[in-house]
Amino acid sequence: MCCTRWSIPGFGWHDDRQPPNHAVASWRLLLRNPVTVRQRSRLGIVVIVAVAANWITPFGVNDVDVPSALRAAEREHWFGTDELGRDVLSRVLGGDSGVDAGRRPSAWRSPSSLA
Repeated sequence: MCCTRWSIPGFGWHDDRQPPNHAVASWRLLLRNPVTVRQRSRLGIVVIVAVAANWITPFGVNDVDVPSALRAAEREHWFGTDELGRDVLSRVLGGDSGVDAGRRPSAWRSPSSLA
């Protein structure tokens, strides 16, 4: 038995075994580390909140309510309000709405923005 694609004399995989599945081995290695699992869980929660932000915000991002301006955190406004009475929680969760324009390649923008 000589060298095949998956065997090296003295060590490694031999003909009677399956070639290594690197994806499965990588996931097993990652899942053995509790810090990795915890951080991936946190990242997953952040992604879910970012995707669902439009459905879970109690108020619109730019809804102005001047009589409620500069209120502290309370039951109706969990993070309080800013100087125009806008809900801070809604603005924090919906904060990525203007970021998308900066991530698009300039070729996708309108010709007037390139000038």
